[in-house]
Amino acid sequence: MLGVRISSTPPRDARTGPDTVALGVEEPDGTFTVLGTLDGRCLSTEVAGGFTGRVIGLYPSAGTVHFDWCDYEPLGL
Repeated sequence: MLGVRISSTPPRDARTGPDTVALGVEEPDGTFTVLGTLDGRCLSTEVAGGFTGRVIGLYPSAGTVHFDWCDYEPLGL
């Protein structure tokens, strides 16, 4: 099974800038490969218009896909 993980790293303090969001793939052995990162401000209402927050969603972009489950577990950062 292959999973997808999105992680957010908060800034050290308010003066160091925004949080960073890492998008990547988690393999069955737990190895996380970052595919890209973005400035967390890109996902804010101020930048993205009517966007009201970060959301998680699963969808196929082609073909047929079966999702058995999706878990969301806050890491308490």
